Amino acid sequence: MKFNYSILALTLLLIGCGNPTDNKNTVKSPNSIKNNVEEKQENRSKKTTPVISKLKDFNGGMLAFYNVENLFDTKNDPRIADDDFTPQGKLHWTKDRYDAKLDNIALVTDKLKGDLPIFMGMVEVENKSVLEDLITKTSLKEGNYAISHKDSPDKRGIDVALIYRKDFARLLTSESYNVDLGNVLTRDILYTKFELKDGEILHTFVNHWPSRRKGQEASEYKRVKAANVLKSKTDKILKENPKANIVIMGDFNDYPDNKSLKQILKAGTDTRKLYNLAFKMHKAAKETKRGSHSYKGVWGMLDQIIISPNMMDKQGKFAIKPSDFDVFYKDFLIFQHPKYKTYQPNRTYAGPKYIGGYSDHLPVYVEL
Repeated sequence: MKFNYSILALTLLLIGCGNPTDNKNTVKSPNSIKNNVEEKQENRSKKTTPVISKLKDFNGGMLAFYNVENLFDTKNDPRIADDDFTPQGKLHWTKDRYDAKLDNIALVTDKLKGDLPIFMGMVEVENKSVLEDLITKTSLKEGNYAISHKDSPDKRGIDVALIYRKDFARLLTSESYNVDLGNVLTRDILYTKFELKDGEILHTFVNHWPSRRKGQEASEYKRVKAANVLKSKTDKILKENPKANIVIMGDFNDYPDNKSLKQILKAGTDTRKLYNLAFKMHKAAKETKRGSHSYKGVWGMLDQIIISPNMMDKQGKFAIKPSDFDVFYKDFLIFQHPKYKTYQPNRTYAGPKYIGGYSDHLPVYVEL
């Protein structure tokens, strides 16, 4: 039988063309092309556009400040004077003691009024690493905290910082402002700008002003310089927006009625200016024997929270009242000196002796 080459050629041609609906060269309608492009763009957008979660309302949440007194890790950093706070140092600072210190700070924070604070300023922290340990290795991990921190030029290496709950605030800007004292190194002022629910903006400043070493009068000029730096920054914000929400917190190493705070920063009890929530409590400290710090048995308010006029406005979103501010004064945080019988905050060390306390300062807080 003869083989029909014509039939074979026709069959191969049909196989090569395939099903018309599967042909890649099939012409598509303009609408089909448009839909395909839009689908690809939508898929690409889903991959590259970050999903920003909606921020929660405060519902009476707290803002707190705490001088945590020498929160050092156990490593020797050759750039700073931290030798005492190492296992071989004179304070025998071990991992067990470091872990206990972290747990103590977390315990105090957790016991503050209400839920965990939304914002908490801290001073006397060695570096960002100790803050990361604090918010991830203690009970504070439940708060979903993040950190605002910058290294300060302080010779001991202690810094200022702020932790905040990411469910309630979104960090926009974080900067540090140097206080120039010539050859004397001190802590920077930490500025952080946040976005809150409904686009509300909050400006925060965390401070740890120069100490009173050599006496209050001899060292006052240092804190006056710090106050001038802070004043220039707050003035700039208020000039741009007189209704700006500003919170200033810190261990100022001065009392509310000292020159640096009252005359230079102009923070007092005038609701039209920066309002010092700690002012009235300091005035009553001698009578009440309550404050954030005790020196030789005399209590006072070195730790303060100051707010801008808009936050004192009862019509504003925050509507803070002086009565919303307090010191966290609890028996477990208080130590009675065995010799002098005076009461003071229960600190980590009494001289070189480890007593396992919390800090030589008490936290202060305000309800937002």
